[in-house]
Amino acid sequence: MNPYPIRTLTNLHIAEVTSNEIPCGLDNLGNTCYISCILQALKTIPLLVDYFLLGRHMDDLIPDSQSTSMSEEFTNVLRHLCFPNASSSFAPTSFRDYFQQRYSQFLHNAQISQHDCVEFTSLLLSGLHEELKFGSSPYRRGPGGDRSVHADHSIISDVFDGQTQSTITCQQCQHKSVTSHVFQILMLEIPPGDGPFTLKKCLELYSNPEEMNDVLCSRCNKRGNSTKRMTITIIPPVLVIQLKRFGRNGSKINSNIILPEKLDLLVGLVP
Repeated sequence: MNPYPIRTLTNLHIAEVTSNEIPCGLDNLGNTCYISCILQALKTIPLLVDYFLLGRHMDDLIPDSQSTSMSEEFTNVLRHLCFPNASSSFAPTSFRDYFQQRYSQFLHNAQISQHDCVEFTSLLLSGLHEELKFGSSPYRRGPGGDRSVHADHSIISDVFDGQTQSTITCQQCQHKSVTSHVFQILMLEIPPGDGPFTLKKCLELYSNPEEMNDVLCSRCNKRGNSTKRMTITIIPPVLVIQLKRFGRNGSKINSNIILPEKLDLLVGLVP
């Protein structure tokens, strides 16, 4: 019998049901803080938690010969975190082992090696997306039931995918070359100096025009000066930000970054 009352909660948010539960932590399995911090953060996203714990992912899973999947392992972790059954912590051993076997770079000296939580997040989201993007559930069908409307989408892309736009302007003929990029993790540089700095300042630095030299213009076919400006054109429902703590010379940047309670990304950051 399933100890977790998942299927009976179809009209409720898991976050609402578990709001009075005692929080459940994750045991450290060696140097696995890069796993624990991201799993705990993902557990706070109601749309994501509802999708997996209400079993909606089962309709989207690609049939596979493997006995387990990233989605199943991730769902199991969410179950323990949301329904701890009076346990104060949970050891995500099965999830850790599955992830390290799938991505061998995390397997070597796994107990003592330091790993990057951004790389872990990127691989986790990518793995879930690949398993779920060709599903047939009504969640991802178009108004007429047409699956092709969302053929390359998944719950992961719907929640985390944003879009940036790079505009390079030739200073000789003023021609603008525009390129768009999809992102799931927005990487921001930290302003030079001792700080502290606000997150808003980091975002403004990201969108400030950058001078470029010796750029070949596709219109006038001349090399010369150009300016490049990055803007955010699509803001995802959940914006994941990485602060680049290491400078180009390899030195670590220890400036404090002040996070606001509310952040308006529509002011000066989206065209």
